[in-house]
Amino acid sequence: MPCKMMAPIYQALADKITDESLVMAELNVDEHPVIATKLGVRSIPTVVVFKNGKEVNRSAGMLPLPELEAIICGNE
Repeated sequence: MPCKMMAPIYQALADKITDESLVMAELNVDEHPVIATKLGVRSIPTVVVFKNGKEVNRSAGMLPLPELEAIICGNE
């Protein structure tokens, strides 16, 4: 349920970002538990930010749009 509650916030950020090099994706941890384990996801929702293939930021739990934007776009 928390991930579904975050969906409109993710969409609002995706609509706001103009950087076409940024890719936002989601992973269903129930369908892909091995990947979730490799990423160290222990709670949902979890946002993991990668740059050049390396993790640069992470946050777990519900986030308002400004905080999500800071986590994702603060690493450009």
